[in-house]
Amino acid sequence: MIDDNAYKVTSNSQESALYSYAIQSGVKQRLFSITKDLEGDGKYEPALCMPVKWVDPNGNELLIIHNRGWSGNDYRMDVMAWNLTADSMAWYRKGIADRASSSRPAIEGNRVYLFSISMVFCIDAATGNTIWEWEKDPSDNFSGFKTANILLVNDKIIAKSDSYWMYALDKMTGKRIWTNSDNAPMPYLLREYKDTIWFSSGGIYAIDAITGRTLIDGWNNNGKGPFWSNTVAHHPTLGYIYTTDGDYIYCLDPSKMK
Repeated sequence: MIDDNAYKVTSNSQESALYSYAIQSGVKQRLFSITKDLEGDGKYEPALCMPVKWVDPNGNELLIIHNRGWSGNDYRMDVMAWNLTADSMAWYRKGIADRASSSRPAIEGNRVYLFSISMVFCIDAATGNTIWEWEKDPSDNFSGFKTANILLVNDKIIAKSDSYWMYALDKMTGKRIWTNSDNAPMPYLLREYKDTIWFSSGGIYAIDAITGRTLIDGWNNNGKGPFWSNTVAHHPTLGYIYTTDGDYIYCLDPSKMK
């Protein structure tokens, strides 16, 4: 959901379309579509992913969105900006990478951060031009960012793969700051509270956002509960965390989760 609208994508072998739904009225609107014949050059089947929104200096509202195109074993990642104000495509960039992830981008100012399978990109929301790109080292033993998460924390991008690997990159340059390869697979939502990154995957994990050190390593109430893979929330002043194991809701004091 963005502002007062929810978004949905429909895709088939020939076309992928983005729809908006006004959450107050339920009114559905077809915003735009891309096709295999046109944007896919007659080869790549389209599959749009979820957008983020940017407002340009003139007040135009743009949705930044990427497309996962494929043709057999050949893949291509496109990025585009749909101008909601003008009801037209602002820019379209083909082939920024191969094999896009399905993860939604993150945005801060005019910088959009998004994943391919093995790379993180920072692009200019106004033009689609690459500001920087970062690629995982071939020696990093994980299969890539298939369903992953981006979290912006102070001067860092936290890039969490769906395997055990988590990275911190400099937001302005893409330089690697730290790596943590010993936590847990996690395609779910990351949370940050007071420079600590929280997530749940078979247990609750806390990672120091400054150093990458694991602070809490899979706390799961001594193995009780069927499903420790839900989002972690925080009390705004007390610092307690809240989550569920699938059976019970927990309010936990992080200082006692050792």
